[in-house]
Amino acid sequence: MCGGAVAFSLLVGGCAGIMPKGSQRAEMLHASTTEQADPLEKLNRSTLRANKFLNDAAVSPVAHGYQKVVPDVVRTRVSNVVSNLSEPRIFANDILQLRFHAAGETLGRFLFNTTIGLAGMLDVATDMGLTKQTGDFGQTMFVWGFDSGPYLMLPVFGPSTVRDGIGFVVDSVTDPATQTLAPVVGIWPVIGVQAAGGLENVDLLDDLEAGSLDDYVRLRSVYTQQRASELGEAVGVKVEPEVVTESAQ
Repeated sequence: MCGGAVAFSLLVGGCAGIMPKGSQRAEMLHASTTEQADPLEKLNRSTLRANKFLNDAAVSPVAHGYQKVVPDVVRTRVSNVVSNLSEPRIFANDILQLRFHAAGETLGRFLFNTTIGLAGMLDVATDMGLTKQTGDFGQTMFVWGFDSGPYLMLPVFGPSTVRDGIGFVVDSVTDPATQTLAPVVGIWPVIGVQAAGGLENVDLLDDLEAGSLDDYVRLRSVYTQQRASELGEAVGVKVEPEVVTESAQ
């Protein structure tokens, strides 16, 4: 116990030591609310075309079939389980960001939803006033002072930045829920449940494509504003969404 307390103190002290001051983080957040630098646009557009082909050929048909065949109540339970599995990862990143109130709410959500909520199928924590928090390693790197780097379209997974792409890899490899459950039930059931939960979001890309002059520009704008809101939450700044504009390029 003493060794763990010392290690935790060193970790928190180290995180606090490398975090930029509030004014510096405010400047970084302001930069995040504007359009992301996109020197990789040609590559990003090629990746988006590949992602759209995969979506149209496989993901969208499977998702719409899933939504049509599986009752709403079952899909809601699956989505709730996936959301609950993300809580340990959010908790870990909230601690690394020194957001202890957010970490406490996240821990409470996970405990109540896992027990009373039957392994997360029921979201009883929200009804108890415990709000879903944000927390990922890209966000943590922002809090620590890392610049976003260029806008980056990831294969399959979609819009990101260089910083958030690195954070995504770290979260995927070190995710506490996956690390805990995979040795017990196997990795494929965990991936299957997470993939099923993700099928609920497939309409977002379909909607962006519909009636858009340039879906690449629109997707980049939507991502930039949504991400700025999440980064603002990490440093206690409310970022108001703006009207998404686009132009053919």
